[in-house]
Amino acid sequence: MKILLPLVLLLLFASPVLGASLGMSPGTLNLDNVLRGGYAERLVTLTTNSPEPTGVTFEVEGPASDWITTDAENRTLQVSESEPLQVKVIAEPPDDIPIGDYDASIRFIADPSPTEQLEGRAGGFVRTAVTGQITLSLTGQQIVACRAGGFGVSDAEIGFPVDVKATIINDGNTRLTPTVRLDIWDQFQETLLLSRTASGDTLLPTTQDNQIIPVTSEGLAVGQYWANVVIEECGAGEKFTFSIVEPGQIADRGELISLRNKKAAEVGEPVSVIAQFENGGARSVTARFKGTARIDDQVVEVLESEQFTVGPGTRQDIEFFYTPESPGRHLISGRVHYNNKITFERGSILNVKPVGESTELAFLPLLLYVVMAITILFLVRLIVLGRKKRR
Repeated sequence: MKILLPLVLLLLFASPVLGASLGMSPGTLNLDNVLRGGYAERLVTLTTNSPEPTGVTFEVEGPASDWITTDAENRTLQVSESEPLQVKVIAEPPDDIPIGDYDASIRFIADPSPTEQLEGRAGGFVRTAVTGQITLSLTGQQIVACRAGGFGVSDAEIGFPVDVKATIINDGNTRLTPTVRLDIWDQFQETLLLSRTASGDTLLPTTQDNQIIPVTSEGLAVGQYWANVVIEECGAGEKFTFSIVEPGQIADRGELISLRNKKAAEVGEPVSVIAQFENGGARSVTARFKGTARIDDQVVEVLESEQFTVGPGTRQDIEFFYTPESPGRHLISGRVHYNNKITFERGSILNVKPVGESTELAFLPLLLYVVMAITILFLVRLIVLGRKKRR
């Protein structure tokens, strides 16, 4: 009893310390040959051993801290063991500073999970953090360089543009607007019928983009053709065959795969909603989510996303934000509109509570400790009584 009683008291009044680990890769970011007034970015991956989603915040320190930010300004950062988080670290130095090297550090801080916060009321929790070093090297020399690959050319109905696909990486330190040149030959590759050029979307320095560039097919009759595709700035290209077909031979097909968001939020909290759309057709489509948020079958807000171009055979996450203004069970539902067609409707649920309201009992961990202690004392008493009877 002299040994067991102190152990029981220690169990009752112990203060557990909870906290999940947080890792960052790479740990050092070198941003070289950045122009004054220019732009550079790098991706970092955050990992944790916590099975539950863990909120993450960040702070930047050092001489270059005013020029460093992330793409997390308008989205909620959450990481879990099964879902690592990618964060884009962005540098935008001003145009009136001397050329040279500048340093900064970025610190990611993991907030305790809801379970840790609840259990921490009977003890304490630890906010873990990880710090990455940033070196920014400024130059006054403009560098134009890029790489291109992943080419493709789609079939098209007569009168519609031919879609040229390419993955383009801007390795320079200036903005890049790629130019695609399409040299079109006849079916037997004997006669050059025409050459067309078109401009893609502008890429910031150090960025990568999967682009779909429409090129007019005016002057081409129904039939098979060969095309040499070249991204002129990158000096890269490839040869393809494609067809011009009669109207109606290519049907647009799209599907809203899922509509997802986190399960619970507070009043006034912006919630990211993602509609995953799949283009099952043979040409690119323009897609936009349109829907509503309802409480008890009453529409509380009309929802609409930005417009996205979705390539053939690909999936696109169409993200928009919903800010609930009242508590309750919110039904978010809608369809994706694409090329004058619509998908089947899908929905998701968002449970909204008033600001600061807790949905769990704060005293539950302490109650469990008390039950365990009483059980141990009861077993000890049975053992003592049993020994007395045997004597």
